Amino acid sequence: MKRILIALSVLALTACGTANQTSSILESIKKAASAIGTEGLNDILGSILNQVTTVDLKGNWTYQGAATAVQTDNKLTTLAATAYKNQLESAIDQYLGKIGIKAGSARFSFAEDGTFTIANANGKTITSGTWTRTENDITMAFGRTLNLLTLKGIVAVTTTGCQLLFDADKFIGVLQMLSKFSGDSGTFSDIAAILDEVTGLKLGFDLVRAD
Repeated sequence: MKRILIALSVLALTACGTANQTSSILESIKKAASAIGTEGLNDILGSILNQVTTVDLKGNWTYQGAATAVQTDNKLTTLAATAYKNQLESAIDQYLGKIGIKAGSARFSFAEDGTFTIANANGKTITSGTWTRTENDITMAFGRTLNLLTLKGIVAVTTTGCQLLFDADKFIGVLQMLSKFSGDSGTFSDIAAILDEVTGLKLGFDLVRAD
């Protein structure tokens, strides 16, 4: 089966579920996995990002919400990622919002000199660093406030802009550092529980051009 990268990104609309809801979701996934084919999965999941072109990142972008994607050839994994999509994106947006990265207002700026800043709605810088781009691969290296953490991922073109997608564990590590730096004491247990259930998951930012 051909391995594909399937975009699951939308603005988060639902709150995090309970443990009983999680158990119910898993049971539904197991039943559906044996009854649905690859074509059906593609219909359910929507956009497939194997037709990535390119986009010029330089300039200003508005954060639209959390982005999730899964790269796998396993139907059960793909269904699991779909089932958890809203729950996961809602949790990420909640944590990002606490530190000022709010959907519709936070600004990502990528400069010609290879630096970037992420600012809140008032223009105050939340974090900054350097970025490099090779075709559709991107590396974002954060400053000393985040212990020089580095995120390596991909730039995926969407109909409204682009998504920056990273390995889920690495992305959550940066999110935890940002929260710690801002004084938030979140445990991220809700996100960790989902990551334990879904492999091959990528998380990141959904952006639209602000210029």
